[in-house]
Amino acid sequence: MFKKSEKIIANPNLPENKVRKALVGEISMEVRQSLESLDIEIITPTECGDVLTPLRLHPDMLCHIAPKAQVFLAQGQEALEKELTEIGFDICDKVQLQKDYPKDVPLNAAFIGSALICKPSAVSPELLQHYKSLGVRIIETNQGYSKCSVAVVADNAIITEDESIYKACIVGDVDALLIKKGYVHLSGFDCGFIGGAAGLVSKDCLAFTGNIHKHPSYGDIRAFAGNYGVQLLSMSSEPLYDTGGIIPLTELK
Repeated sequence: MFKKSEKIIANPNLPENKVRKALVGEISMEVRQSLESLDIEIITPTECGDVLTPLRLHPDMLCHIAPKAQVFLAQGQEALEKELTEIGFDICDKVQLQKDYPKDVPLNAAFIGSALICKPSAVSPELLQHYKSLGVRIIETNQGYSKCSVAVVADNAIITEDESIYKACIVGDVDALLIKKGYVHLSGFDCGFIGGAAGLVSKDCLAFTGNIHKHPSYGDIRAFAGNYGVQLLSMSSEPLYDTGGIIPLTELK
């Protein structure tokens, strides 16, 4: 239920206050309890059979929250569509996903407040045009899994394991931290991505689906986030696991 005490986050992925509702995929009971202890209501997508099985509930594959409460959804997300529209979001396009890359990533673009990080040839043309119409600058990368690969720390600041994203951000005047790759788990793949294991739960708190202290780049991550007044929160004792990210939807007024 949408309460009068909360509002849709104006700048997607960048809450100004404490998050009240978040879009989350298949998470462990420990992570669920951690979110609930923060008084965050969990909203989940519908299982999608159009993508590979390990990704079937990943929000960063199935839903893209754009500025002005606009949403791009994968086909077959009627239940999620109903929940989002009840909150006040507007569904502006539905996209058919397919299992083979890059036809599984039309919605996988990372809006960081100051820019959209994406592989233009892989994302939905309607999504790309939407951002261009808003005058948002596009940072082009070779990584189709752009949202998966980006942990948003602040407006114009991100963490990634992907070198192409890191290089594109540096050229695009985005502060970026490149961390060691291979320390985020994802069943069926060699590894997952840091963006799929994280999300801001308030302006000053970046939460992780596992124990961020176990990541070999922890010291660098803590220092980088600290530059923006952001603390790190481990929501479980397990190693980091890519669940498709924690996508904040609403926050306290």
